[in-house]
This record gives sequence, structure tokens and C-alpha cells, in this order.
Amino acid sequence: MATTYGLSYVIPGADFSNNPNLPYDFPDEAMSPGTILLIDPTIPSGAIQGVLLNNAVIPNIAVDLAATRLGVAISDSLRPVIKTNASIPGSNKMLVERSAKQGIHGMPSQVNDAANNYYRIEIPTALRDYMIANSDTRKFYMSMWYYVTRAAKTATTAYLGLNVNTNDYLTIMRPTGVIPNNQEGAKAEPASDTVNHKAFRSVGLNKWTGSKANVGVAYYALKWGSNGPWSSFEVNNAASFVFYRMTIEELKSDLYPGGRTYAEAEAADYAAYTAAFAAGGRLAGDTFADPAVAMP
Repeated sequence: MATTYGLSYVIPGADFSNNPNLPYDFPDEAMSPGTILLIDPTIPSGAIQGVLLNNAVIPNIAVDLAATRLGVAISDSLRPVIKTNASIPGSNKMLVERSAKQGIHGMPSQVNDAANNYYRIEIPTALRDYMIANSDTRKFYMSMWYYVTRAAKTATTAYLGLNVNTNDYLTIMRPTGVIPNNQEGAKAEPASDTVNHKAFRSVGLNKWTGSKANVGVAYYALKWGSNGPWSSFEVNNAASFVFYRMTIEELKSDLYPGGRTYAEAEAADYAAYTAAFAAGGRLAGDTFADPAVAMP
């Protein structure tokens, strides 16, 4: 069943979809009419139960908006999916838990890991295809919030990517920042990961970098462990972190004049992030296992 935001009235012939000045009532303060993906297991509208295993579908808080933007019916193709080949629970290669504030804490071993051992959240397929197909004509915002609990032991790694490899990509978010950082804008705070510290990554996109020749095998996930284009470098070297939120928003463009700019979307997202981790905020003082003890 579709979610209704506030009161709904049907006015025949009226089209308010490109009016950014109208008031909206969304389940999250950082959302806009252009939001097509919001994953946040720490708030009621995005809540999931426990540690989900392979092929579990999780909420896209913006699923109604995504269906409207893409002009399709609401379906699971607009919702994220968990994929894993890690033996969870009971593995000596990977441990996944929920933090006290309901973040998802992935801890790949840095001693017993194996190639292609992973736990990941896949970007919904319909959104992946929409972004790739329109990457050179429309603009997009992507971001993630997380907390580093154990540093990666290699620079050849990534947390979140929509890419084929290091040269052919829409974006790659990693411990040392975000690429590209020269399109609509980018923010990495801190610039490089700090252990036992929160982190924010965002990027504004207006084109695909490199070749689309192999886009059919593009990677499109946030993940823990050794998986994707850098899997061979990540065995026993991948970071542990608590995931809190991922956002994708279609930005203002000639094809979507009612959207926000990168600066507007980033300001709203970063304000929500700052408030969540500030003293008294909903994510302040979160607790979780120590990876060095729970999963050496």
C-alpha cells in the first residue's frame, strides 16, 4: 500500500511536481520531492528486525517518491536488497550485528577473511538502471553516514560504489574520500577515515566517468568485506563500520527544474547528520562490539 504524506487532494489537470516552493510533509526532514532512495534502519519508517540474510528486502523510505519520479508502479525493484555469501552467524570471517541505536555494524575479519566474503546492501535495480541510463542528462545526489570501528589496512577499497572499476564509474565512496569530486560538488568529513569517529560522504553527479562499455556488470552496493572490483586487495584488510544512512536524490536539471541543487541537498542532509550525532541526538552515544575482540 502506498504511503500518503499529509492530506491528499486531487485537482483535475493540476501539476505541482515542479514547484519547489510548495510545503511537503515527509517522514524525514532531509527529504525532498526528488528523493528516490532513503535507507535508514535507525528510524521507525526504515526499521528492520535483527540481522537480515541473503535476499532480504529492506525499506526504501522514499519508495513512493521513487515510483513517481520513474513513472512506475511501486515494487521491490525500488527497494534495497541484502546480499551475502558470508556464513552469518557463526562465521570466523565476518560478524554483523545491530548497534544499540540500530545501525548495521559489519566486522569482516582481518585474520580469517576469504576472497569474495561479503555482506552488502544493493541499490534497487530500477534506481540503478535509471541513474546509469540518465547519468549524462540528469543530476543526482548520493550520500552515506557511517561510523568507523576498525580501519581498512589497504587504500584499494571502497564502501559504496556505482561503478565498473576504478576508471569507469558514476561514483565511489571510500575511506579516503569520494570520486568524482569535481562535478556538482562533494563532501568528505573527515577527509580520511578516523577510527572511532563518525563520517559523512556526499557527492553531486552530472555524468558518468570513463566508459559505459561494460556497464551491464556495474557494481551497485554498499558493502562490508572483500567484494567488487577490489576484492583481491580487501581480504584480511577491509574496514569495520556502522552504517546509518544512504540517500539518493535527483537534483535540479533542465529535465527536472523543480529539484534542489547539490548545495541545497547537502546542506539539509548534513544538518540532519550533525543533529543526529550531537549531544542528545538520536545517534549520539551509540554502542557496539569492538571488532578487535568480536572478530579479530
